[in-house]
Amino acid sequence: MFEFKAPCDYLRYMYENTPGFISRNIFYKNAAGADIFQQQLQTNKKLIYKHKYYNVPQCYTSMNSFLTANSRKTENLKRLNALFSDIDCYAVGMSQAQVMHNLQQDYFNRRIPRPTFCINSGRGIYLIWKIDEDLLALSRWQRVQRYIKDALKEFGADAKAIDAARFLRVPFSWNSKSNSQVTIIDFYDMQYKLYDISKEYGIPNDYGYPKTKKHVWGEPTPKQIKLAIDLSRKKQLPLPDLSSYDSTAAFIAEHYEPAVADNRQSNVINGYLNETIRLITNREGVGFREYGLFLCRAWLCQQTDDFDLALTTTLKINQMLHKPLSEREVIHATKSAENKVYKFKKETLIRSLNITETEMQEQQLIYLADTTAKERKKERESENNKNKYTKRLEIAGEVPKTDKMETRREEIAEMLKQGKTQVEICDTLNISRRTYFRELKLIQDGN
Repeated sequence: MFEFKAPCDYLRYMYENTPGFISRNIFYKNAAGADIFQQQLQTNKKLIYKHKYYNVPQCYTSMNSFLTANSRKTENLKRLNALFSDIDCYAVGMSQAQVMHNLQQDYFNRRIPRPTFCINSGRGIYLIWKIDEDLLALSRWQRVQRYIKDALKEFGADAKAIDAARFLRVPFSWNSKSNSQVTIIDFYDMQYKLYDISKEYGIPNDYGYPKTKKHVWGEPTPKQIKLAIDLSRKKQLPLPDLSSYDSTAAFIAEHYEPAVADNRQSNVINGYLNETIRLITNREGVGFREYGLFLCRAWLCQQTDDFDLALTTTLKINQMLHKPLSEREVIHATKSAENKVYKFKKETLIRSLNITETEMQEQQLIYLADTTAKERKKERESENNKNKYTKRLEIAGEVPKTDKMETRREEIAEMLKQGKTQVEICDTLNISRRTYFRELKLIQDGN
């Protein structure tokens, strides 16, 4: 049987096996009387054992954990650790005792599951259900949260307290508003599964979302209406009867001309995609995984025009890597691939993926290594300009700038061996201090 005699007992039960970073928040006034909010995202061990909580005023912890210590935002979530409800019973004219009596009689295990913790927050009540779910269950978590909030609405359940990044007061801390200690009213040793709650209480997959308008039989869809209007404007044609499905569909069938696919461009993208997959899956290191997977998802979106299929395929490619990312990391790193059609220059791809000449040959990267006619022309122009520059210098009896710089570095190195100071070297060679130190760094790097 668990006994909660100190804050660390509660914190251990809630967070001891929770990965990621948990937020510890404190509100206080500084010496000038200004309100200060302090937030620290820390690992579970540090959160539990390195801080004071007993009678600490206005002290809170987040219910769920986060991927990094930089942000307490929903997009940075790592693990779903609890469901919760913040009941402001005083706002609806009810006492804590009245609410607890009604909940125990008519709600627990009837309309909602019995909470793991019932906590006296000072003026209201916290209900907390311990869970341990992957971030992929976030949508179900949100549906259950909304269901619990709606079920407890008559008791003053806070409509805003349904955010996964929310924090609540720590038991045994001090509520300065009510001038009382936060205490545990009731404890039930149970850890729940979101799926089981949804199934037992009949929470539908679309719970809490507005109902979509049903399409009326015999009428064109909004997409068909928009397409018909666009065709009418583009081709200067009178509009059909937009209230009739048959009339609108016939108009579209007669005048719509699908864009001709650019097979050459499609083949190039396909080649880039296959070679990028081969490249990142054959690498044994962990570098450039995120960018490689982003490219794969972007090209898959362009090729298939099916965003769900593109994401599913990208996740499968991730599993082929030597060291796969988590699904959460893949989704976060590649989500912008759906925003627009990306056009990548070959030089950018090679530089961004850090593709070496050896990899080009070993992985047989035909599309990534192949040089287009435009690129070959650019290389020829660059070579011709270089030859013309060299010829002009020869006629003028001068040496290339790179040779001058190399000679200057040799002179600086020789003077340093002779024990010359920086001032003497700058005066002798007629160079600035900035040039001296730049050349000195290059000399040291070369050694």
